[in-house]
Amino acid sequence: MPLTREILHLNTAIQQMTPAKGIASLEKAFSQLQELLDRLRQTNEHNPRYLLAWNLVTYYAPSDLKTLQESFANSQRVEFSAQAIETYEMAFTHFMEQLDLAISLLV
Repeated sequence: MPLTREILHLNTAIQQMTPAKGIASLEKAFSQLQELLDRLRQTNEHNPRYLLAWNLVTYYAPSDLKTLQESFANSQRVEFSAQAIETYEMAFTHFMEQLDLAISLLV
């Protein structure tokens, strides 16, 4: 399977994940996505779409992921609140949207 198609397929699987399932599978899939994007970038380092998608996922998405991880941890505490859960769900949605936006550059 060509790299671009593999990346799009993995992104589709990621976009189907839900906040209720937690973030362990999302973290694993994100790591795989980073590796695939790096391989794709190396195939043609002068392709602006590849470079932009790679930059977004390499330099910006990790900070969104960290925010997501922190909000998930806060939502799992014994003294969690409805606001902590809402913050986690918003961080999850934001991360997914930003990731999808980056990958859409490949199409």
